Amino acid sequence: MTALANTIELQNRYEEAKQHYEHILKLMEAMTEVDLPWYVCMRGLLSIMIKTGNYEKAEELQQRIMDQDEKVKGVGNSLIMSSMGRLADIMVAQEHFEEAEHMLKQTLERQEKALGIDSSSSLSTVLDLAKVQYLQGLHQDALITYHQGLQGYQRTLGPDNPETVRCLKYYNVILRESLREMGRPNTKEHTSIREPTRNEGASREQEETLQEYTLAQERLQ
Repeated sequence: MTALANTIELQNRYEEAKQHYEHILKLMEAMTEVDLPWYVCMRGLLSIMIKTGNYEKAEELQQRIMDQDEKVKGVGNSLIMSSMGRLADIMVAQEHFEEAEHMLKQTLERQEKALGIDSSSSLSTVLDLAKVQYLQGLHQDALITYHQGLQGYQRTLGPDNPETVRCLKYYNVILRESLREMGRPNTKEHTSIREPTRNEGASREQEETLQEYTLAQERLQ
């Protein structure tokens, strides 16, 4: 039955596929244990909610999946950390930036403890966190977070790796914004890592750059 629902979804018949998934879940309500078909149905419904832009329902479904994973697999499981990151993406899609930042910080804490500060998963979450801070207008916080990511990528991949270069590019974008807010002239872009400093007087005005930096459009589709 789940295979049929998935086939219908692949044909972009989302409402029909949604009804199939919901019907299967209803048949499973009497089950005492959650098994693979439950996860297949839940993730199928989640996919449809994201594709149709129903992010509020998607957030609810992702939270249920994550809660169930924690019961079965424990909080340190890597799949749960991925679920937490996906939940943050859904929050960003709804422009719930503060909630997304909190979720990403929790995710990063678990990843660094389980996988190390320089793991690819940890560094990817660092960049996601920096982007969310930028979207809130927290440019100084974003600079410091990007610097953390830059250091990690330089240690693990080297200064010429595309990921390191991409991180440095975003760092320079935010640095220019911060200098503009402080009324300072633009300086030459950095080509190496420099320790940023905090400026509590910096503006927190919301930047209209959601399309460029939104995580949801990069990873939800």
